[in-house]
Amino acid sequence: MAQNQRYALVAYVKNPIGEFVESLRTELHPELPHLAAHVTLLPPRFLSGTESAAIEAVENVCKEVEPFEVSLGEVETFIPVTPTVFIRVAHAAYRMRELHGRRLAPAPGQRQRQR
Repeated sequence: MAQNQRYALVAYVKNPIGEFVESLRTELHPELPHLAAHVTLLPPRFLSGTESAAIEAVENVCKEVEPFEVSLGEVETFIPVTPTVFIRVAHAAYRMRELHGRRLAPAPGQRQRQR
């Protein structure tokens, strides 16, 4: 694993909404590489352990959580910080925050990291 490799956790959007987002991205920024429409669960970060340990942690969380649906809201942007355009999760965002929070709990035998 390269030292500067960053990882994100996303759920791909494979439906008409995803097609709309990909079309909009191409229209707004045709010079940027194609990125599949997705919902970001964890933004890009460096791993504190190995890639295989991260995959195992994600698999363990996914085994414990029932699938759920989200509804999308308004189109927004991070301008002026970045030119990123996104659609905010309007309904069930709390479920995504719960998923995000699960990564903070130490695995058995691990110590909680100090902040």
